[in-house]
Amino acid sequence: MNADELEEALIAWGRVYGTGRQDLVEDRSLTGNSTLARIMGRPKQESTVGRNGLDRRTAMGGGRVTPKWAVDAIPCTETRTPRPEYDRRETPIMGRVQTAWIALYRTSVDQATALRVHYQRRDLSRDERAEVAGMAVSRYKDSVRIARAWIQGRLSD
Repeated sequence: MNADELEEALIAWGRVYGTGRQDLVEDRSLTGNSTLARIMGRPKQESTVGRNGLDRRTAMGGGRVTPKWAVDAIPCTETRTPRPEYDRRETPIMGRVQTAWIALYRTSVDQATALRVHYQRRDLSRDERAEVAGMAVSRYKDSVRIARAWIQGRLSD
């Protein structure tokens, strides 16, 4: 792995495991309304107390009452989009970089912290990153350089 490929992999690792990861979380309504229902107008106001689903089950059965076991228990106004347990942007190289970073963290916490802050906090300037890492700027730059070389050596296996 050359220096350019390593830099691309570290930038992608920072995007996947960094602060930008929170944008994948879908907002869910506490009342059960879907996002589309909120956009289109007023939220659901009716109460579900005392409803047994008889009208809905009758409509589904075409005049006959459908048994409760054959009917979905979730009202149709609730959001049903599945929330993936994985990140689609995560590739096998991201897993290798993360594994190498964990090994680096076990070896040198300061260098691992500097590398994590450098690639996962891209919204900060170099001085702010050094401050977040708790280091002077020169020590921060040296730690990032050493950590990058360590990760490159680890990934070259």
